Amino acid sequence: MIEAGKYRYRLTIQSYNATTNVWGTYTSAWAMIEQTGATQQTDGDTAHTVNEYIVRMRYQSSKTITTSMRCSWSLNSVTRLLYINGVQQDMDTQKTETILSCVEETR
Repeated sequence: MIEAGKYRYRLTIQSYNATTNVWGTYTSAWAMIEQTGATQQTDGDTAHTVNEYIVRMRYQSSKTITTSMRCSWSLNSVTRLLYINGVQQDMDTQKTETILSCVEETR
């Protein structure tokens, strides 16, 4: 059973079109987004941060999400881009959720 309010963020899954060199909307969904880790490195005067996230959303049987896609979502009027590293279905919930492992890189 899925709890009310579990999926709080409106998320857009985007795919890249190499012909037009543009990211476009593939699908949208409500999602739960949880930061699971962060690392920071410095290269001279430049800081490089990698944030890791787990994104959970309802399973959409008509949509195939791949690691060549990314997630776009807004938090406090700031658009965040999360690049998908892994896609899996939650077998414990009998494929009612898609789980994405994502990273966000900032410099």
